[in-house]
Amino acid sequence: MESESLQSELNCLRLRDTITPLNERKTLMIELRISHRSLNTQYVDGFLHLWAFYVRGFNPRFHCQKAFRGQISQRIKTRTTPLNTALLLGETRSYDTLYICGVAQGPVIARRERNLHLALEFSDGASLIHTTYNGYQLHIDNAIALPIPELPKNWRGLPDSYTRCCNFRFCVYRFGFQD
Repeated sequence: MESESLQSELNCLRLRDTITPLNERKTLMIELRISHRSLNTQYVDGFLHLWAFYVRGFNPRFHCQKAFRGQISQRIKTRTTPLNTALLLGETRSYDTLYICGVAQGPVIARRERNLHLALEFSDGASLIHTTYNGYQLHIDNAIALPIPELPKNWRGLPDSYTRCCNFRFCVYRFGFQD
């Protein structure tokens, strides 16, 4: 168990060393357009919660959205995110990562595999398409998706609510963990 925890920490540190520091990066906008091949509605539906966060840092005392330091987007919100509309996501000039989260509908036990967790880093000219559990396609320009590595069970003595939380795991990977 100790070697698993140590290996996870080493992997996080190794990956973190490849990150371009905030003050050396250009702050340009990521573009997002959400579509669905069979729904003809005006707004995204099918998520209990949908939001995006401009992440600048990490508060390791919390998990879920509270782990993020930064600013929540006003453009990506539950029940008001438009379909088939280009959204320019640059509401703040200073951020490290744009994190999009959608909590799936349905039984709690099934949500872990169905929730939307997408960590994006600006990358001029890059593009990707991400498909959600319910058939929405997120067309993203000027960004790459970053990994959200797993943490071992009981990592650093933390409960599952932390070590299984994608937001917390991403922050450990991206920003490191300080006791």
